[in-house]
Amino acid sequence: MTQSVESVDAGNMVVASLGVSHIAYIRPIDKGDNGYAVCSAEGKQLAVFPSYDAAFFTARQYNLAPVNVH
Repeated sequence: MTQSVESVDAGNMVVASLGVSHIAYIRPIDKGDNGYAVCSAEGKQLAVFPSYDAAFFTARQYNLAPVNVH
């Protein structure tokens, strides 16, 4: 089964991968939906995915080092 990405701003992901920090935070979104946001080290939301795995994989594709936020 293929899951679709709800929202991705590839430009933001590229800019984040060129920044000073290569850390991307992955956190659950709080909109009542099941999903995960990839955020820059500065806290800007870069993309929203339907699963943790999709968020993690995409962050790695942009040479970011994903970490969890609890």
